Amino acid sequence: MLFVCGLFNRKIRFILQRKICLTRCYYETHYEVLQLPRNCTQKEIKTAFIKLSKQYHPDKNANDSTHNKFVKLNEAYTILSRPETRREYDLSLVPDTSGVRRSRNIHYDYSYEEPIKPFRDKSFWENRDRSNDAGNMQKPYYGIKGIKRVSNSWILTCLMLFMLFGVGLQAYLINKSMVFSRKALEDETSRNAEILRRLRQRAQESDGDSAVLERLQRNSDAWRALRGKTTEVKTE
Repeated sequence: MLFVCGLFNRKIRFILQRKICLTRCYYETHYEVLQLPRNCTQKEIKTAFIKLSKQYHPDKNANDSTHNKFVKLNEAYTILSRPETRREYDLSLVPDTSGVRRSRNIHYDYSYEEPIKPFRDKSFWENRDRSNDAGNMQKPYYGIKGIKRVSNSWILTCLMLFMLFGVGLQAYLINKSMVFSRKALEDETSRNAEILRRLRQRAQESDGDSAVLERLQRNSDAWRALRGKTTEVKTE
């Protein structure tokens, strides 16, 4: 079991060594690129990188040597700014017992690591080149001339007011719709009640005519009966 574990550890070490890309044999280390000793702190690494990146930034110096120097600065900061990669790099600087000089300028290519983006560090914004700030302030912030930049709190306030207005308008329309539906229902009920009243009135009127006819019929029968009796008396 120990033998298998030993083979596994050797294989892992071999894979890690293969992932180190050797660019050339004789050159300065990442510490030398940043002009720092090997026992420097993380804060000193960041400070040195900010200082040298301003000095060798391609916007100020357009020649190839400056560009290469700037690339080396980024690579050095990418490696040394992380404790894990810095520790691996320091181990790679240990002299090889085989007598062959080992490469010091290495590049780590771990696919599972997110690459460091130095210029997203807040300290770079604080130490940025401010020479063009005045000119940039005169330009429209939103790209539309005449519209000035507004604060986030003002935008949030406007959005809240717009949202409240929308909620109020929706509540008003819902209330109006309910009132309209209620009024339409009441009107329909009134019309049906009026129709029912007229039908009842006609029914009552029809009942009255029948009673009159019955009364006339009874009077007619009584008159006929009385007339028949009178005729019989005269005959006798």
